[in-house]
Amino acid sequence: MPFADVHTPSISLGLLQALLERGGLRVRSEYANLLYADRLGALASAQIFAGRGCHVGDWLFCSAIFPGRIAEPREFAAFVQGRRAAHEPDRLARLVDDLRDWRATTAQFLDELAERLVAEGAPLVGCSATFLQLYPALALLKRIHERAPGVITLIGGPGCETGMGLAAHRLFPWVDYLVSGEADDIVVPLVRRLLREGRECEPAALPAGVRGPRRRLAAPAADPPAEALLARARDMGGHPTPQYADYFAALAELPRLQSAISPALPIEGSRGCWRAARSPCCFCGDNGARAEFRPRPAADFLRDLDELHRRHGLRRFVATDNMMDLGYVQSVFRELARRDAPYQLFFEISACLERDAVATLSDGGMTWMQPGIESLSTEILKVANKGHEAWQNVQLLKWRRQYGIRVTWNTLFGFPQELDGWHAAAAALAPALSHLNPPRFFHPVMACRNSVYFASAAELGVSVTPSPAYARFLPFPPESLAELAFTFESASDASARGPCDGAEALAAGVFVWQQRFRRQPKPELVMVDDGEILSVLDTRDREEHIALTGVERLALLLADEAPPREELLAELAREHSAREIAEALEGLLRRRLVIALDGRVIGLVLKPPLPDLAGDEEIPSGYLDRRKWRASDAPPIPSTPGRSSRT
Repeated sequence: MPFADVHTPSISLGLLQALLERGGLRVRSEYANLLYADRLGALASAQIFAGRGCHVGDWLFCSAIFPGRIAEPREFAAFVQGRRAAHEPDRLARLVDDLRDWRATTAQFLDELAERLVAEGAPLVGCSATFLQLYPALALLKRIHERAPGVITLIGGPGCETGMGLAAHRLFPWVDYLVSGEADDIVVPLVRRLLREGRECEPAALPAGVRGPRRRLAAPAADPPAEALLARARDMGGHPTPQYADYFAALAELPRLQSAISPALPIEGSRGCWRAARSPCCFCGDNGARAEFRPRPAADFLRDLDELHRRHGLRRFVATDNMMDLGYVQSVFRELARRDAPYQLFFEISACLERDAVATLSDGGMTWMQPGIESLSTEILKVANKGHEAWQNVQLLKWRRQYGIRVTWNTLFGFPQELDGWHAAAAALAPALSHLNPPRFFHPVMACRNSVYFASAAELGVSVTPSPAYARFLPFPPESLAELAFTFESASDASARGPCDGAEALAAGVFVWQQRFRRQPKPELVMVDDGEILSVLDTRDREEHIALTGVERLALLLADEAPPREELLAELAREHSAREIAEALEGLLRRRLVIALDGRVIGLVLKPPLPDLAGDEEIPSGYLDRRKWRASDAPPIPSTPGRSSRT
């Protein structure tokens, strides 16, 4: 269901379909997000997806669930407009008109889809729902239940886990069964039982994490803790290769959309996060209640790469991992390098990578990564509990540029206990880094369900309330909204935060950095050493040639590994005086060939030749070419973060 990327199939549907087919059941995956994008307009659908923090998509589908009971277009448009920094009356009027049109299109889409699915005669219809698909899925299942009450309805996915799942099952009675957690081990016996017993399954006969109609008759007090109602896959080995044929069949039926898409194939290397299992980042809620890290065997991952390429002829793969298993550097990417890197891959990955690891990833075909950088301030990284320091982020940005890997990363602000001066210090670094990949967004951090900020708000002195959007598309009391909400707004003691000049300076610096990095040719800072003279070419601001000798040359070469300042001084003191060293370091800092950060001296100069970076249209996670799609003139929905660290 909407809203999901149109340029990739769903790994959830693909894996469930493969498991069910292996179990001898007939199943078909419906890619309704493709049909909806084609009907509404791919650009309009993408803009709604990008503006998910305003919940426009949820409002559209809840208008079909609760007609006449939630905010009307003018009221909701005013709310959306109020989330923007600038208020434009003309834009508000256009948005009101768009919401009316989109609402009508959405209702027609749901009617036609439900009628077609009912006509197929399937006895069971299930929806896999992420946080952005929960209300579209509920709207479809309601339409199906109204037309064919005998059809068993089933829903699962991250949007249905733990407390959210309990509330959804209680408040939306047309959903017969809800699965909270991972269905890998239970989906085949569960579907067989549902086909045999229908709605009459006794609660005790259902697997952990599954709630059925009879459970609604029990008193809520009888429920165990929500976290206990979670299905878990026992073994990550032995899964079948995901089945994506239905995605490509659906895309072939929509030639206009197909012509604008460069598809990629999702693949899974692990679940959970090895950092979160030990000490989670405070703002992240991506792992739900399953923080434990479970990697797949490298042989299974490599098998799926080869098999999916054989089936579909594509070489682009996007890993669905929240955090790549670092063991894959040797077990997967070294093997792919041995095979001359036959695929292009995208992974989310730790920011704590050494140079040799980045080189191996590049050799093995990783052309794009999303590391958890989040900030260039160690103080902010500590508040966020990231587990690494800012100097490591700079080193990673260097190595990935040296080896030709593009990076998607965000820089965040608005953490409890942060000081504005920390952002000012990070802003001062930006001009020196303009030859490296800039952040994509400068985002306020937000509290998500399952994050430390949500679970420990009182201890952190933060008030956490559901996003005000929920009250505009769900006709429920505040206590129910709190159960259903995934995104929350937090407020710490504003009087202690001081002015925001530093954050504003960083926002401006990020914008300039982005503009410089977009120009062609891209800014460069490179060096060639002949043993006596170190020749540097600097095009960050203007083209400048610099020749370094003696202590300056040696200091810059040593700074490449970001040594602690005292270690660098001790090494230079073997052959040079304290005065020579001080003058050399002052000159390197003035020219921005090195920076001082976290007690270290970090060299910023790279070694030519620098590999070309992948263009936007070459991203391994797939691409919708807006130039090839001309169906929508919709105004952009304001973009706010969904996942604070994802593309």
